[in-house]
Amino acid sequence: MAELSPVSDKRALIPTYFPDVQYAVVFRNWGVLPTERIAAALQTDVHSIENAAFRMGLSPVTVDNRFLTRGFLTVIRNNWHLLDYDAICRLLDISKEKLTFILKEDDFFWVKMGYFKPDTPVSVWHEPTDEELRGLDSIREQLADSPLADLTENAYEFLERFHREIPEEEIVSVGDGDLRLIYSYFALYGDPLLTPELDPYPDALLQEYARLGVNGIWMQGILYQLVEHTLCPEMSHDCDKRIESLRALCRRAARFGIRVYLYFNEPRSLPKAFFQAHPELAGKNGDETYTTLCTSTPEVQAYLENATYELFSKVPELGGYFTITRSENPTTCYSHDVEPCPNCAPRGAANVVSEVNNLLYRGMRRASDSARAFAWTWGWKPEWAKDAISKLEDGITVMNTSETAIPTDFGGVKGKVIDYSISQVGPGELAKGLWDTALKTEHACAAKVQINNSWELSPVPNLPVFSLNYEHMHKLKAAGVRHLMLSWTLGGSPAPNLFIADRAMQTDAPLLDLIREYYGDAAESILAADEQFCRAFCEFPFDMNVLYFAPLQLGASVPFYHRETGYEASMTGFPYDDLKKWRRAYPEEIFEEQFARLSAGWKEGLDTLDTIEFATPRVRELQLFARAALSHFASTYNHIRFLRARDRGDSDAALRALEDEYEALFTLAEVRRVDSRIGFEASNHYFYTVRNLQEKLLNLNECKQYFADRKKDEQ
Repeated sequence: MAELSPVSDKRALIPTYFPDVQYAVVFRNWGVLPTERIAAALQTDVHSIENAAFRMGLSPVTVDNRFLTRGFLTVIRNNWHLLDYDAICRLLDISKEKLTFILKEDDFFWVKMGYFKPDTPVSVWHEPTDEELRGLDSIREQLADSPLADLTENAYEFLERFHREIPEEEIVSVGDGDLRLIYSYFALYGDPLLTPELDPYPDALLQEYARLGVNGIWMQGILYQLVEHTLCPEMSHDCDKRIESLRALCRRAARFGIRVYLYFNEPRSLPKAFFQAHPELAGKNGDETYTTLCTSTPEVQAYLENATYELFSKVPELGGYFTITRSENPTTCYSHDVEPCPNCAPRGAANVVSEVNNLLYRGMRRASDSARAFAWTWGWKPEWAKDAISKLEDGITVMNTSETAIPTDFGGVKGKVIDYSISQVGPGELAKGLWDTALKTEHACAAKVQINNSWELSPVPNLPVFSLNYEHMHKLKAAGVRHLMLSWTLGGSPAPNLFIADRAMQTDAPLLDLIREYYGDAAESILAADEQFCRAFCEFPFDMNVLYFAPLQLGASVPFYHRETGYEASMTGFPYDDLKKWRRAYPEEIFEEQFARLSAGWKEGLDTLDTIEFATPRVRELQLFARAALSHFASTYNHIRFLRARDRGDSDAALRALEDEYEALFTLAEVRRVDSRIGFEASNHYFYTVRNLQEKLLNLNECKQYFADRKKDEQ
């Protein structure tokens, strides 16, 4: 069994606007977790926690267990710099084994935490001192004098709309034509089939998807969790329960003409202890605790084919699967850029990668004549990708990320799209070339796209950039693409972009007609605003580092640091003050200017939207999402300005950035108050809670006081 990674000797960042770390723990978790869990983490009683919370001005609340079951990633992130491993386990009421699994398997959460656990103080409660009580009083006074005073946590309220039964006579069935595949907006990523009560695809959601043309839904599938691992059976637990949950989901989805697909990233690596007894099966990828299996060995090949056969035999209703066979988790000797093992080295990447896809396909096809297999070329190297496609079994559909390798140029800084983008309209030449190879070898073609949102901004469920998506769909049709994977873990909310994309793939109707069909009489104003949003969005300084390390996803919840932290930003986890990593190739002035243009242009579109009179609920939702997006863009711009001013010793400029950040914060708090979808993304859970937004006020006040004092000293 794998163990938690050792604690780093790097000291945690404890916020200094709390008089002690224990009050930071109370503040961040109050209204998020039951009080009993906070008390358990700090090894005290509920009464002590309540007294501290009330002294800070936090209102009495009734809390359910949603963050324990659906938001545990948010809780871990919020307490990563406050609590040690043991206290985090007590806080969430989980074992160390469960925490280890989350960090490894829940969409690379260990990576998002920065690959290390900071050294935190021991989590034992002490009674408040007089000085600490004065600090708690100050927090209460700051909140009371702000627009954030009466904020209460509304996380997951959006689920209520899906908690209703659909009578048989009202069911909409979409049919089994060209695939339109999507991921649930709120599915748990790590192990959803083990908790079917947290249904990722309730009937009301399936009904909304069917109305929008979606006929496929997907979730992560780990083979050793679904069927017994014949090589390492101790890895497999509760397979029967997961299989039953999967069968039930397939049956329910079929009522709406929707089929279930699994995402395979196989074969999963195994604990190093396994290879002490089976060194001949070891590959060359892995980390300090896990190593890959060698897929060139007959035993591993048999495991892959037979496990897939067993799975589809047990669940014949499955629609199929798609694969990632490079990058993501370490799986084969060619999944990451390391020296391959002696078995795989002479065979080459094209043979090894295509073979994994073929083995899975053969197993599936032995059990099912109707299921579909999609080989996603994500991460495949251009120098061997076409060769790998030519080696795929007949019947496997080739899926390319449409926008990959599109060239970019912002302020003279040249780059290219990696992963996916909405601001840079696909398809790119790389994807078109791979589809051309697929068509010549008689493979059907699919495009992986993002329609509602992307990592350019994931916490807003639907970005009003209809023109960009409309253009993209027509270009895909021209490239011979039939099937669409509409989202990764982000972008699955039922929304107008899905409607427009489906119609654009089926018809050549003008965009204005499609907007009018969805929004009614406000169509012309919406199209005018949409064109402004699209022009602004095309100023987004695309770069992988900008997407994953800049403070975009966390928006105005990200603390400002008036002194350099020395910490390195982590992927969608902690931006810290690592401006150098955020911008990577962009000079600071160009990076700042691009976000200035993006924010200013987006505001123009929002101003146009706000001129619409007698707005319908759909139009009001569009206005809300546009306002939320502006807050995120503007906050990133403010943060860049602030750090540049801090680092050059310009107190006036730092204070101006802080004042603008208050506005971004208050806007974000208001849109979150109205719509609990804001800030949520399935594989990260909530990027911020309401309590994080209140804490940011304390942070801004501290920074403002610091620079005001420094300005006085300078004078």
